[in-house]
Amino acid sequence: MKHITFYKYVEIEDAEAFVKNHLEFCKFLDLRGKIHAGMEGINGSLSGEEKAIENYMESMKKDPRFNDIDFKISEIEKHAFGKMFVRLKKEIVSSGMGVNIKNKAPYIEAKELKKMLDNDEDVVLIDVRNSYEHEIGHFENAVMPKSETYREWPSIVESQLKKYKDKKIITYCTGGVRCEKATAYLKGQGFKDVSQLHGGIIKYGIECSDSHWKGKCFVFDDRRVVDLDPNKNNGPITQCVMCKMPSSELHNCAYVKCDKMFTACPECLKLLEGCCSRNCRNIKNRDSQREIKTPRFEEEIVA
Repeated sequence: MKHITFYKYVEIEDAEAFVKNHLEFCKFLDLRGKIHAGMEGINGSLSGEEKAIENYMESMKKDPRFNDIDFKISEIEKHAFGKMFVRLKKEIVSSGMGVNIKNKAPYIEAKELKKMLDNDEDVVLIDVRNSYEHEIGHFENAVMPKSETYREWPSIVESQLKKYKDKKIITYCTGGVRCEKATAYLKGQGFKDVSQLHGGIIKYGIECSDSHWKGKCFVFDDRRVVDLDPNKNNGPITQCVMCKMPSSELHNCAYVKCDKMFTACPECLKLLEGCCSRNCRNIKNRDSQREIKTPRFEEEIVA
């Protein structure tokens, strides 16, 4: 079985019809995953049998809009998703930045970045992901701004990154899509020497294994965390919130008004009844007695 992530910023006319037809096509191939598509492009993550994934990629590359799309491919044991979703979105990753994607920074390839890190060159690696992602795993010596959502990027640049304005900057994220607008924003704020890791962490792992990497890699599917190199079992760099033993198992707090991402081992997760703390567990149990129900937040997909 195969898993792929991909994205491309490209104009899609009649995006509503595209989304409807694309969902039917993915279901016909018996694929599962999440795809966001709209007038600005497509961003997706899919799992399926090898032949089905190959058919999907071949079909996409026959479309002139997607003939150069970069698929990151990995082996998996079972489906990484429970269902198939294709959703119409104004932005393929919600940012609210309003930048022109044509102003994005140039790419740096994975092997070129590895060479720079091998030589200890004077570069500032900036992690564009959210805090719960880079806490699970990150490049050594990377700058990891504190953030909960991608929409915080403008305020992060203002409050945490201005001191690097005159440095050589390389940004990275899971598959590259968030770096596109993030680097365009940096350039718009006067950052001169900015590059972005082409294909993100996933492609770096495929080409360079786990060199200069610590911990695991967060992914937006049912697996939650993976090893950067599937042939190497990297130890966790995070701890269980309760017993403080090493753990990289991520969960959403079962108290829906919290919904915080947290790390817990199976034993402590059971004791906490799926919550991130005793406090959330107690409030959840109290609220359940009052029959209070709140919908959970929808998880974003990020290629």
